[in-house]
Amino acid sequence: MNLPISPCPESGEGVHKWIYHVCCVFLEAGNSVEDVEGYCEEHATRALQLNEVSNACASLKKTGITKRKSWEKPQPEYLAFVKRTAEGGLYQSLVNRLTLPRAEEIDCYGALKLLFGENTLLCCGADQSKFRTAPLYFFKDKCEGLQFVVPSPMSSIWAETQGGERSQHTLNNTGPRKYLVVEFDTGEHADHAAFLHNLNRIIPITMVVHSGNKSLHGWFHVEGMSETKQVGFFDEATKLGADTATWNKSLFVRMPDGTRENGKRQSILYFNHPQYYTPI
Repeated sequence: MNLPISPCPESGEGVHKWIYHVCCVFLEAGNSVEDVEGYCEEHATRALQLNEVSNACASLKKTGITKRKSWEKPQPEYLAFVKRTAEGGLYQSLVNRLTLPRAEEIDCYGALKLLFGENTLLCCGADQSKFRTAPLYFFKDKCEGLQFVVPSPMSSIWAETQGGERSQHTLNNTGPRKYLVVEFDTGEHADHAAFLHNLNRIIPITMVVHSGNKSLHGWFHVEGMSETKQVGFFDEATKLGADTATWNKSLFVRMPDGTRENGKRQSILYFNHPQYYTPI
């Protein structure tokens, strides 16, 4: 079987997103869910959770991701051009913050409050299986110790998964997309800064989060934006090697100023909001 599937990362480094990647590639190629499950069981670097693969496949089918054209593939010449021409502005700001201490910082709760509003329902998790949906103020003294958040408000506390189970983290109780998160799993931090700097020319970036490991995650405000424009923007991101899994609006992303399972901080490197602005 000759499909463009990336190797599974180490446990704790994005296996769940890799499963979405495998589902997308297999389903677009006309394979069955059973084929996906067999491949994931053989190649995953950790034990699969109950119904993890089938739920991911069902979620992708409902979002329509497997019915649209394939996302743009990384283009080496374009990547090289973007890295070569990145200078000043947001790029230099991010590179500086990767190496220099900051005099002042916005904390986890403060960032979420500005991004969403204190009474907004959010789904936050300590890991992929331990999470809760509640108004933001519930997480005031807890969010900095958590790893994950859904980057869009939830429409209700409970809903059914694609497998018919009741849960507080489903596609069915995720509201309209508010932020589209772009992350890169390959390359150096400076490369990611260059890519985000380039995307910032299309949609002004709202926030950049250090994953606490190998990648920088850019948050782009797309609320009210047409689906066509969102797809076009994400195509530009995938041309730079962005992970396609974050197109799924219910997918967990790294909590800004949260804490990874290994204790490392997921620092906020850049924040662009009228009430708090990281100077460039």
